[in-house]
Amino acid sequence: MWVCFPSILSPSLELSASMIIPCVIAYLDPGAGSMLLQAIVGGTAGMLVFVRHLWRTYQAQRGSRSSMDGR
Repeated sequence: MWVCFPSILSPSLELSASMIIPCVIAYLDPGAGSMLLQAIVGGTAGMLVFVRHLWRTYQAQRGSRSSMDGR
């Protein structure tokens, strides 16, 4: 599969840009694609768990301070 950058330049600059940024032959087989998808999904899930942990820690510290103040 040929992967080329889209032409967003004017026609006069398009020729010079095509000389600088050539098309690339790229192939993504199903094994690599599923591994990439798994890494993205796993990373997203891990980040969500980490943010949830930070939020609960923040809430616990905030709650303990307010109980110490007598509120």
